[in-house]
Amino acid sequence: AMLQASQGSALLGDRPTALELVSEAKDVARRAGRRHAEGICWHTLASLHLDWGRLADAAKMAKKALSCAKRSGSHKEQGRSLLLFVITSLMISKEFEEAAPSETPVEAAEQEAGALPAGASQFLEAEKNAEDLRQLAERVGAVEPLCTACSYHASAVVQLHKGNCEEALRAAQLGLAAYEESSDLLGVLQMYLVMARTLMVGRFFHEAREATESAAWLGHQLSFRTIEESAKSMLQEIEVREADRADRADRADRAPNL
Repeated sequence: AMLQASQGSALLGDRPTALELVSEAKDVARRAGRRHAEGICWHTLASLHLDWGRLADAAKMAKKALSCAKRSGSHKEQGRSLLLFVITSLMISKEFEEAAPSETPVEAAEQEAGALPAGASQFLEAEKNAEDLRQLAERVGAVEPLCTACSYHASAVVQLHKGNCEEALRAAQLGLAAYEESSDLLGVLQMYLVMARTLMVGRFFHEAREATESAAWLGHQLSFRTIEESAKSMLQEIEVREADRADRADRADRAPNL
């Protein structure tokens, strides 16, 4: 009951209450030896820390969630935890990439010596976990379709990180259908947002807005405030990018022909 309440609080945007409830539920599950429930608690904690931007903590908790899922034999939770690992690693990779300016001579020397920059290392970790998830989906996807949905989801975000918008969109569309088949409404909402970001990066702003508005509407209907907030934030980003493109086009039209 505490776990369900914590997950509900997280979706409603009440993160402090969710954190308190899920921490208590985790301790109860651990003392009772209920690995499955403990793993779900670690997964919820990792998701909360991911939302807060505490990426290192989120990665540690996702690892514990995966360990519990493997020990309990839950393929569903293994899939969810591997996906969370992929997303967390990509976010850490992006953070390193944005913090690092151009490559320095020291970094170049490290690469020559076989040492990878932190961002590249995290990206390789994401690719490895995405591949592990794909193999898991191949083995158990027929009986646990959520693993298939998670695998497509992971593929979509990895391809998006690499800038392969066409591949990312294809995987996102397959993921959306798989989440719908699994009756996982949160997954459906998340895939709408992945599709929207992919379309936005590809500069298909009208289609990106449609996908984002679908996520915002469904998130509102289900009272998933965190999803609704993410969708509204993305709508603002789409408007900014679209206005920037229009401004560039206007300046190009006004430029004198030499």
